[in-house]
Formats: sequence, C-alpha cells, structure tokens
Amino acid sequence: MNTPIPSSSDPRVATFERLILLVFNGGAHWLVPEVYTEDCVFIDASFGGEVSGLDNLEAVVIGYREAFPDIHYDIVRVVQSADNVIAHWTCRGTHQGPLWGAPGSGRTFVVRGVSIARFRGDKICHVEQHWQVHRFCDQLGLTPPQGQPGPDSTEWFSHSEDLLELMGRFPLHKKLGFELLDAEDGRAQAQVTVIPEVVNAGGVLHGGVLYTVLDVTAFCACVTVIPDGTNAATHDIHVQVLRASPPGAVVQLSAEVRKVGKRLVFVDAEATLDGKTVALARVTKSLIPLPGAAGPAE
Repeated sequence: MNTPIPSSSDPRVATFERLILLVFNGGAHWLVPEVYTEDCVFIDASFGGEVSGLDNLEAVVIGYREAFPDIHYDIVRVVQSADNVIAHWTCRGTHQGPLWGAPGSGRTFVVRGVSIARFRGDKICHVEQHWQVHRFCDQLGLTPPQGQPGPDSTEWFSHSEDLLELMGRFPLHKKLGFELLDAEDGRAQAQVTVIPEVVNAGGVLHGGVLYTVLDVTAFCACVTVIPDGTNAATHDIHVQVLRASPPGAVVQLSAEVRKVGKRLVFVDAEATLDGKTVALARVTKSLIPLPGAAGPAE
C-alpha cells in the first residue's frame, strides 16, 4: 500500500504529518533528522519515559517498526497554536516482533492518544505524548518493563469527579490556557486565557482553539449526568463565531446539557467576553461503554 504524502499547506503541520505518515507509518526512519532538532526531547507522559537525541529517537522508530511492521497512525484532529502542533490520533498494529522482552504474539491493538509537538523553526524540538498504555498492554498481554504507567484515558473516565479534577491539570488544556471552574448537574463553567500560543495570524484567539475549549466544556457538563460506565465522545459539533477575542482576554465558557438520550447527549455551549457572546456551539455526544462495562440501555 502506498504511503500518503503530507498535504497540509502549513509547514509545521506538514512536518508533523511527515513524521506520522512517512516515518512511523511508512518506516522511513532515516527521515528523523529532517523532522526533529538535534536536541529534541520526546516525553511519554503516560508511560513515564523520556528519549533525547536523534540516534535514540531513530532507534525508537526502528524498535516499534520491528515489533509492529504494520503499525499505522490515523490523525483525527490537529490544532495549531504559535509554536505548537497538537494532534489527536488513533494507532493500531499487530505484534509480530520482540517488545519489552516478549516475542511477537500475533495479537492486535487499537489505542487513542494526543501528541503536543513544540517547534523551533521548521523542526520539532519537544514532544509530549499521552496515550492508552494500559489498554495497549491489556490487548497484547504485556507487562511494561519499568515502573507503573500513568492512567489511561479510559481510566480517567471511570468517575466524573476524578475526570473533572483532571481537566484542570491535563497538559493539553494547560497549553491552551483552559481552566475548568465548576461542573455539576449537567452544567459546566470554564475559561480560556488568550495567551500568545493560541492566537492566529490575525492576532486574535484561534478558531480551532475556540472549537476545542467549547467542546471540552461541553464534555465536562456531560460527565456529570451520563450513566456510570460510559464515556461521551463528540459525534457532531456546530460552532458560530460572532466576534474576536484579543490577546490577554479571559473568555468565559459555559455549557449545559439539554437532553440525555439512550445513545446521544445534546449540549449547548457559549463563549463570552465582557458579557458579549463570542461564540455559540451545539454539541452532540455519543455514549460509548467503557471497557468491561455494559452498553447504553436499550
């Protein structure tokens, strides 16, 4: 199968796509020096590992390609802000070679994650990655070789109180200037500060960031009312942007659940600045059972 060629017109997003599509999916590990700086640091926040230097970063790619020759990433969503590219992705593969001292098993995995890549010029100088390492280990029957990995997304969603506390410290949200203020009884209040990293070429809050924080606020409202054992994933979102938000502004975010169905949750969200509406969003969330939990009632 031919490897897709990066298509983004933005040079930094194109570099990240090049890393995923050509280096990881295509196995072109020799391109590592073209996408990373010589002193690049890669932090796996979920696993608790850190790798730096081009030779070591290339070795990581080679090692995972040997363990999973068919490894494949799909980029689900990309948000760019100043020197950062934030990418949500899914990854799948078949365990065919040695990993952590275990031989290939033929078992497959599918996990989700997010990567936050910081750029220096047109190359990546720092990457922080969060992914479902526990789910990965469970699917492949593996034990990590060092320490205890951090919590998976699926574990974060086990209890709404734990999840809402996490929203305030999740690295992605910190980098976007997002802060959760309150969430209960199907409502959520949050705010986002327009820091330099989240402005667009016009010098105001980037629309992609606004979409993201409205979606996160809607999610926080959802988890206070959805059934135990379920997660809420965005099914559809419509956003109307009505006015710009300048650097330094603190935009208030609110969300309210309008209806909880058997399989869908409908949420309205709003962003305001100085009492005036910045954006309105209508969000539809799908109810998805957590691993080991029963699905939505029929």
